[in-house]
Amino acid sequence: MRLPGLFGGMARRLTGTGSAPAVGTRDRERVARLRVQLEQANRDGERLREQLARLRQTAADADVQRHQLPTAQVVQQLFAARAAARRRRAAIDDGVRQRERDFLRVSDAYRASAEGEGLREATPAGAETVDLAGLTWWVPSGINVRPDQWLRLRSILQAREVAAGGVTLDIGAHVGRTAVARALLGDATAVYAAEPDPLNYACLARTVRGNALGGLVLPDRVAIGACSGPARLQRARHSGGHRLSPAGSGDTGSHIGVACLTLDDWVRTLEIDVDEITFVQVDTQGTEPDVLKGATRLLRCRQIAWQIRIDPERLRQAGHELDAVTAMLTEAFTHFIDLHKRASGPRVRPVSDFARALEYLWVDEAETELLLYSTGA
Repeated sequence: MRLPGLFGGMARRLTGTGSAPAVGTRDRERVARLRVQLEQANRDGERLREQLARLRQTAADADVQRHQLPTAQVVQQLFAARAAARRRRAAIDDGVRQRERDFLRVSDAYRASAEGEGLREATPAGAETVDLAGLTWWVPSGINVRPDQWLRLRSILQAREVAAGGVTLDIGAHVGRTAVARALLGDATAVYAAEPDPLNYACLARTVRGNALGGLVLPDRVAIGACSGPARLQRARHSGGHRLSPAGSGDTGSHIGVACLTLDDWVRTLEIDVDEITFVQVDTQGTEPDVLKGATRLLRCRQIAWQIRIDPERLRQAGHELDAVTAMLTEAFTHFIDLHKRASGPRVRPVSDFARALEYLWVDEAETELLLYSTGA
């Protein structure tokens, strides 16, 4: 029975009209309860209609936002053609060729690779070649090369608002996946890449020279840490997991000796003009705080933005705690952007929000990359 009909019938019974006899208090109470329920149902229905309208608007806004955001797919589709054009321009660019000559003079490792020392064969021992995105890549044997993920285009796009233009420093460059892409897409006038592992470096240098990228990507075999001098590199099972060992750590079986410089010393050694540097990317498997400790000079340069990987587990393995790291970042920068795909809150936040914004790293045992910069001249 429909509610209006029910109320009409009950009213007639209560008033004694019609053929139904009058009823008592129990029926009046029932009618009152039904009226209350009907009013509540009307209010609930109105709230549901308002919620539905908000959900529809949110969905529409999300569609608009997705439509406006740049996608890695477009860059991937254009990459081979853009890379070829960039290489053609570089081949006749006197500035690029001079940068290559200057780098050969100051980097012993790169000069050795150019002269064939350590690269006597087309493919270094323990490496293989992969043709991808219009380039030939030299990579450690057995590495998983996924065409849709090899070029870290999503990360490059996310950082463009702070990274585009100028010189980039890539610390922990591995085999050059990011360094090569940044240089060929024009996101950097040049990328100086530091990689301490011998095989990774041999692959990186061979990729640079084999694809005529000299002067665009400038790889140096060196570790970057808190102080300059001899250091030990702890080698992992996979080629991207090597990291400097903490001072005093044991188990030398999986370690090799490497040269280490502070970031400030490395920039001076390579005679890089600090005013040309606009972006520093650091991914060193938990020793990122040590890189910052050796970069006092660069951290004072307000034109430089930084991209730093934050992985609480790897930080602990390297002798650092997340709270201490965020305290260091709070002293060095004024703002940050969390690049994690599930990060919530405003995109750009003051460093005072670190504790609240990064709480999920503890809960989800996750890792992320942060863009960091400072306002002011």
